[in-house]
Amino acid sequence: MSELDYLTDVQRLAALAHRFATLAVGVPEPLRLQRLVSTPAWTPHDLVAHVADLVHRYAEAFGAGTTFAPTWDSQPTWTSQVAAPYRARPYDEVAGLIAEAAEPLAPAGAAADPDRLFRWQGGAEIPVRGGVGVTINELLVHGWDLASGTGGSWPLDPADITAGLGWALHALGPAIDAAKAAGHTATYELRLRDGGTLVLPFVDGVPQAGTVGARRPDVVMSAPARTLLLTMYGRKPFVVDRHHRPGACLGPTTLAGTHVDLEDPTLLRWPGTPGRASSTFVSRRSRGSDHCHTPVARPPATSTAPRGGPTDGHASTASCSPAASPSATTRSH
Repeated sequence: MSELDYLTDVQRLAALAHRFATLAVGVPEPLRLQRLVSTPAWTPHDLVAHVADLVHRYAEAFGAGTTFAPTWDSQPTWTSQVAAPYRARPYDEVAGLIAEAAEPLAPAGAAADPDRLFRWQGGAEIPVRGGVGVTINELLVHGWDLASGTGGSWPLDPADITAGLGWALHALGPAIDAAKAAGHTATYELRLRDGGTLVLPFVDGVPQAGTVGARRPDVVMSAPARTLLLTMYGRKPFVVDRHHRPGACLGPTTLAGTHVDLEDPTLLRWPGTPGRASSTFVSRRSRGSDHCHTPVARPPATSTAPRGGPTDGHASTASCSPAASPSATTRSH
């Protein structure tokens, strides 16, 4: 199991926010109002406005607290509404606000008790450490959205991904349907081949993030860190190889074990994915390619990318755990 250091990763989060601000400032002016490929409901201006609100909001959450969407179903509309004041301001000004909002991130996170709960999306409560992970993931994915859509550079460091996913497991509880998960006990292991190993035990339907499973893993998922992050956040259809095959260059993913049914991950209830999630990518082994890029203009004709997206600009909101149905049949891949 990877050992995560909270204070180190709070500094990592602040550095990512500053790096995103630098990336945003460098977007050529003619591209700032064009639709992004991986978030087709948003332009770079829309995306930068969202990130400005996000960084400011989580900095407040780590300190005195703030507000999030009142219900799960209202999250897409709420996300658009709270970003509206930022969208109304000039692009360069909004990009500067991200750097400004990043300043209190590290001191607020370092001063906070990592286990202190704050009210999050849908009124759920998560610990500060979970919020750190969610914010790291948001910055990594949205930095990739912006860079891949405008020709910028946004390397995805496996160490950043391991930290983001590791701490975000502490925010998984509100996404679990407690009634359907009742009685489900299993240990899930996520092996990031170029990063670390994360362990998530479930005990009677409750995820126990931050603990080591008392039993051998029931499900072992192995993938390159970049593959796991981008696929979990619904970006796989927008990443193509030199032959324009969607997702083919992300690298091989394997799954082995029991207690999982990836065709119907009904324990998870993320907004916008009623009854299903896009984690079915791990239900088969695929070969990867080193020739990987993302089109800047629009998805190629052979892409399986959806036409459009939800009102929050995301291509889809996907599960961040392979955990699914306790009544599933055994699979081995």
